Amino acid sequence: MAGSENLKTDPAFERWATMRETTDTHFRWNRRNIRLTLIFGVAVPLGVYALTSYTMGRFNFIGKRRGQSLLAKPESQ
Repeated sequence: MAGSENLKTDPAFERWATMRETTDTHFRWNRRNIRLTLIFGVAVPLGVYALTSYTMGRFNFIGKRRGQSLLAKPESQ
């Protein structure tokens, strides 16, 4: 049977685990946290939305053969 009476604990790992479990009580807003929140919480989603709305309806992959344009409305040459 596996028991924990002979288990050696690493104090550094225990400190890290305690810190990780209590991050919500130790969290503080600073310049770095605000910048990362704005970048990954606002700028990246807005960029993805802008890219998808720009390309929405531009391409048509259904029934295309080699050499045919993938644009939904091909430009006349």
